[in-house]
Amino acid sequence: MSPRTSDQWDKIRREKRQVILDTALALFAQRGYHETSISLIAKEAGISKGLIYNYFESKDSLLNEILSLGLDALIKDLEMEGNESLTKEKLVRYIDITFLKLQENPKFYQLFFSLIIQPRVLSIFQDKFFTQIIPLLSLLEKYYKAKGNKNSKAKAYLFMAILDGVGVDFIANRENFPLEEVKKLVIEMFT
Repeated sequence: MSPRTSDQWDKIRREKRQVILDTALALFAQRGYHETSISLIAKEAGISKGLIYNYFESKDSLLNEILSLGLDALIKDLEMEGNESLTKEKLVRYIDITFLKLQENPKFYQLFFSLIIQPRVLSIFQDKFFTQIIPLLSLLEKYYKAKGNKNSKAKAYLFMAILDGVGVDFIANRENFPLEEVKKLVIEMFT
């Protein structure tokens, strides 16, 4: 058997890293951040505890990476170039994508919603969170102001709060939650 190439080693590293991320996400969502140890993540992932530390310096950095990847995936779908403004079509697309991602990755959102209400844990990723959310709120505020809304800042915050509430309720009751109907109402109310 010939030695592995550098591309093969890179692939193995990416796959191991992804196994760690996926396992940690599942355990953090199921058991909670504080109740999940690096040892448990290693055991569930079928790897050594030391290997996790080759990829992540701490449990906090692992959590931060999971949340960063999830937030990046959500926010990138609304990225604007330069001073481009938000249009109704882009906002509808963002709502569609948000609802789709909620269905596709409920474990991420279960974890996310449980963490944003815990100040001690929020501090681990708040810089990333606010770096992503503030520009989005600003875009929404400009959009509602251009539509003639007198309290555009409050409407932007209300929009985000409604999406958070929908996410929490969907995660809590996936079987019965009328997601498509709620999405239509959100689009009707906020675009």
